[in-house]
Amino acid sequence: MDKEGQSWKPEEYLNWRYKDHPLYDYWVCEFWDGTLILRMDVVPECRACRIVDWWGSPGNPQLHQYLINYFGVDHIDCYSAGVPDSEFEKAGFKKLDPLGDVIIPNYFAPYHHGNIEIRYCFKTDNLGKFKVVKSDGDMDRPS
Repeated sequence: MDKEGQSWKPEEYLNWRYKDHPLYDYWVCEFWDGTLILRMDVVPECRACRIVDWWGSPGNPQLHQYLINYFGVDHIDCYSAGVPDSEFEKAGFKKLDPLGDVIIPNYFAPYHHGNIEIRYCFKTDNLGKFKVVKSDGDMDRPS
């Protein structure tokens, strides 16, 4: 939590946001040099692992395949800003082209088979060092 540019979240917030969530089950996974917060979305059409938050680096080359094998999912997604694409590429992830042929569904309740472009804004005094992840906004909540 003390890495530059990553928002520090106190234990009380993490418990409220993840451990004590009334609708979703989250997994806290510690890997090599980082911690991931994961949530599964499963519908008949698709099984997805959602990385909703992390601290440290997602850059281990074995991470992507390990998560797919361990959770038996069709895909893993992670929305973020402020993290170089190269960090995800090191972990085996590929950047999604929302207009391309590959479909990574975002909506599961109800399920929608299609890509979406996520727009966001935030205010900071330090544009050079920030990280925004899916759970920092409202993209990780029930519809």
